[in-house]
Amino acid sequence: MDYGRACENIVYLELCRRGYDVYVGKIQDLEIDFVAMRGSEKTYIQVSDNIVAPETFEREIAPFAKIRDGYPRMLIARTRNPETDFEGVRVVNLADWLRGI
Repeated sequence: MDYGRACENIVYLELCRRGYDVYVGKIQDLEIDFVAMRGSEKTYIQVSDNIVAPETFEREIAPFAKIRDGYPRMLIARTRNPETDFEGVRVVNLADWLRGI
């Protein structure tokens, strides 16, 4: 089973449930999983099942480095760790995000 895709589907459905319009973002040759918009609010979101491997983590945050506006950036993954910040990117555990923590 592709757990990464399952996590993406869960996040997509939850964003829709929370009232966001959700789009896929493209910046140069990279993809942003979701651009979530609600009114004047915009958030860029990457979703991953597991970001333990350094190459996976780097791949997931790479698109954020090319974004030049000031909107929030978030990586949602099954980290099983408290929320952290990596160079302006909120790294959030999937279960905590779903609970609204």
